[in-house]
Amino acid sequence: MLQPLSKFENLLQCKSFADLHKKTSGIVQELGFEHFLFGLRMEIVGQPTEDFVLSGYPERWWEAYQEHDFDRIDPIVAHCKTSHRPLLWEREQYSNAYAAAMFEEAAMFGIRSGVSVPLHGSVRREFGLLSLASDDACIDGYTEQILGQSQLLASFLYEAVQKIAAKQLNVLSPTLTPREHECIRWAAAGKSTWEISCILKTSERTIYFHICNVMAKLNVVNRQQAIAKGMALGLI
Repeated sequence: MLQPLSKFENLLQCKSFADLHKKTSGIVQELGFEHFLFGLRMEIVGQPTEDFVLSGYPERWWEAYQEHDFDRIDPIVAHCKTSHRPLLWEREQYSNAYAAAMFEEAAMFGIRSGVSVPLHGSVRREFGLLSLASDDACIDGYTEQILGQSQLLASFLYEAVQKIAAKQLNVLSPTLTPREHECIRWAAAGKSTWEISCILKTSERTIYFHICNVMAKLNVVNRQQAIAKGMALGLI
C-alpha cells in the first residue's frame, strides 16, 4: 500500500507525458485506487488560459464531465479552488440536486470514493488538483497514510509536468539575437522605443525593427504580448 519515496522520485525521470501517465497509473493502482485525474490551469498575463490534464479516468466519463461542464458544480473542484487541504470524498458533499446527479453518473463509471489534493502555484498563478478514485471506500482504515501518499504524488506530479513542459517549450522557443534580447528586456523594464535607442546608442528605427522581429518570432501582435510571452518562455 505505502510506496517508497523512490517511486515518486522516478516520476521526475519521465521524458514524455505518455511515460508519466504510465508510471502514475502504476503508482495509483499500488495505492489501491483504480482511476486518477491530474489537472492544472495556468494563467499567464497577456496570454489565453492554458489547461493541462493527465487523465486516468474512464474516457466516456471524462468526455461527459467536460461536455456538461461539471467542474462548475463539482464540490471537489470548489473546495480545491479555495483551499490547500486534501479532501476525502463523502456522499454528503454532493448536497444539491445537480451535484447529486453528477455523483450518481460518476458512480456508474466506477468513480464513487476518493481523495483530492489541491495545487496552487504563484509564478503562473496555477490552480490544479490531483484526484484518486475507486469504486468502493478503499481508504477506510488508513486515511492518514492515503492523505500523505496522495500529497506526495501530487507534489511530484506537479514537478514532473513542469519539467516536461519546460523541455517542450525550450524546443519550441524561438532563438533571439543578442540585440533582440536587449531590446525586449528594456521594453519589459518599461522603456519606450526612444529611451531604448538612447540606452543602446542607435536609432529608434533600428529598435523598432528589432522589436518587430521579436513579435514575429513569438507570433504576437503587440509589444505587451511579446513581453508576456517572452517571460513565459524564459526569454526575458
